[in-house]
Amino acid sequence: MIRAEAAANVAEAVAIVSGRLLVDRWGDRPELGWMALNTLAHGDRALLRQIADGPALERGQTWDGAVRYLAGAVLAVAAPGERGVSSLQRVALLPLELRVLGGATRAPATAAELVRVVLHELDPTRDHPSWQ
Repeated sequence: MIRAEAAANVAEAVAIVSGRLLVDRWGDRPELGWMALNTLAHGDRALLRQIADGPALERGQTWDGAVRYLAGAVLAVAAPGERGVSSLQRVALLPLELRVLGGATRAPATAAELVRVVLHELDPTRDHPSWQ
């Protein structure tokens, strides 16, 4: 039993750091806003492309549309190549996720709020070092 619980915890940790929590381990959980943000902040280019171009995630039409749109927006804003995605995530999306996890910012409660806060972070007119 302890081994099974440890394996489940490790699998969830891997899903979190790879941005696959929303895709692989979704349940009807109140953390959907954070889970979607986690996917955008940690998913590699291939995962984000799969989400942007692929079938619905089956999380509800509004959430699916928001996550698909934002995955495409991240790819559109990021410089070419995997380093472009990870650099954008590091300067824009990971700090947002950390603010949510640390309680300084509330997790998006709706798909519209998720779109608003992520687009705000991706705005090139903001003072991110990556935009300079």
